[in-house]
Amino acid sequence: MTDLKKYGLNERFEQEATMQVGLFLARVTEQHRDLYKVICENGELSQKRFDSYQKLQREVIYDGLNSRQIENEKLISWFVSKNEMKQFKRSLKKR
Repeated sequence: MTDLKKYGLNERFEQEATMQVGLFLARVTEQHRDLYKVICENGELSQKRFDSYQKLQREVIYDGLNSRQIENEKLISWFVSKNEMKQFKRSLKKR
């Protein structure tokens, strides 16, 4: 088991982590462009596994939503607000 305190874990982060369901503590120890070296309590995560984890984190917000709600959530994530999205649509129609 890896002691994350060697990598900067403190009480504040431990307390915040207990409030997040389904997440676990980890630390990025190296970054090379888009490649990351991540360490967690169980050891080092491979890049492939870390990518999979990030994808799951993006998709978890869609759990329990119907297709229309999922579409709205995706649009909101691409645009800051629905109003910004509507402005963008209007600008496309003017072209």
